[in-house]
Amino acid sequence: MGSVTGHLPIPLTAMLHSSYVPSLQDRARVQESIDEVELAISAVDAERLRVHAALAELEGRRDQLEVTLATHQSIVAPIRSLPQEILREIFRFACAGRIVQWPFHPTETSLPWFLGRVCSYWRTTFLSVQGLWANIDLIFNMKSPPKNMGKVLSFLGTVLERSGEELLTVSVTADGAGVDRILVALLYHSRRWADLSLHVERLFEHYPPLFSLAKNSLPNLRRLHLSTSPSHVENVAVITNTVLDAFQTAPKLREVAVSKIANPFRFVHLPWSQITHYTSKFNHFHEGEYVQMLAAMPKLVFFSSERERVLEIGSSPPAELPHLKSLTVINKGMYMAKTLRCLLAPNLASLTINAITAFPQVDVMDFVRSQCKDTLTHLDLTLPNDTGPGVLAILMMTPNLTSLRLSIANPPEGLIERLSYFPQSNHGVTSLPKLTALELECKGCSYTASRAITDMLVSRMSGSRGDDATLQSIKVKLSSPPLSDFDSIREAGKFAGIDVDIEVT
Repeated sequence: MGSVTGHLPIPLTAMLHSSYVPSLQDRARVQESIDEVELAISAVDAERLRVHAALAELEGRRDQLEVTLATHQSIVAPIRSLPQEILREIFRFACAGRIVQWPFHPTETSLPWFLGRVCSYWRTTFLSVQGLWANIDLIFNMKSPPKNMGKVLSFLGTVLERSGEELLTVSVTADGAGVDRILVALLYHSRRWADLSLHVERLFEHYPPLFSLAKNSLPNLRRLHLSTSPSHVENVAVITNTVLDAFQTAPKLREVAVSKIANPFRFVHLPWSQITHYTSKFNHFHEGEYVQMLAAMPKLVFFSSERERVLEIGSSPPAELPHLKSLTVINKGMYMAKTLRCLLAPNLASLTINAITAFPQVDVMDFVRSQCKDTLTHLDLTLPNDTGPGVLAILMMTPNLTSLRLSIANPPEGLIERLSYFPQSNHGVTSLPKLTALELECKGCSYTASRAITDMLVSRMSGSRGDDATLQSIKVKLSSPPLSDFDSIREAGKFAGIDVDIEVT
């Protein structure tokens, strides 16, 4: 290739800076240079194409060599010499929490299926790890049932066979009738159930007779979740003579959740006396049934009630729950008040209140004052617009709180100021002196409230360096606050070694 710089000779360069009109001789000289440069460009382009083609060939060659190298390295890889027992444990660890699900749509890299595509040895090992097949989740839209039910049953049968003797975690969700054959296939393995969730429409109308297969065959069942359709709750007459008693004998059953069932204590027979954790959502109760249900669970440690229709009887004594440590009530104000009047919890440590309508502050105050003002350490309040002075009163009577979450529209007057830290040297009184975690959410803040929140947080964090305040984490969520400068709070948190999370929406 010739060496062409592309620069004009000096005389021609000088011509560019003048108004000189070239002569025929000068034009010929310039055209000669143009032809040389164009030839040089063509040569450079050809060389570039050759080099690019050579590079592409080299890249392809390198990729082939990488595959060859990996293939050879895999032959001498340490994992190949691992005993199958060790490889099984690695697979169990890698696939912990993974679910075998229908509908079945595995991807190229989804676990656990990917393990079976590496090599025949891995596939054999993968298929032999029973624990990888013991977490089953089946979801069906039975309003348009699958045309290939045979494939579903074949899939389920394969999974159950591969799970061997492992205890099973099973979840079935179906929004219509037609899962009889699926349930029967599972019921034959009821002795291996450890965790069962049934979210089935018209559960009591179609399926109780099937569950007779599991009666007295639930030696390992620890957790149970039963749920049916909301429409089924309203049609109480449908189930007046239908009882689900298959779970009445389950010696290890401790945790139960029941959702959207009318009169569950009457129509769902459980080993109530051994239950320690109970979650109840969207259920309807006859008069007195709620208290009877609670009284039947004297070992209850955790209880959560959400949007229950509670009808108490005035003369019924409350249920005594001496072991209850955690209570959650999410409901309209009227039903929340009735729920709290249905139980006695002298050792309650954690209370969560979410008032959907007007906050029944008097009832909550009476409950806390009479039962758990000295034992309560965790309090979570989510309240509507009108909170009144009850929140402040509740906080003032619970000095042992270590964790407080408060979600309100706008703090009532004096609430935030009473949460501030006052040094003992100033003879001040600090509310909640044992507080270690504070979460505050305000959906609408006035200027005064926003200023008070800022001052309170700074005082709390400054005080946390002393012996009588041990605040460790703060989370604040404010909607459209008048003040937007929270740098002082963040700096104070950093200085005091406190985890501070501030979100402004």
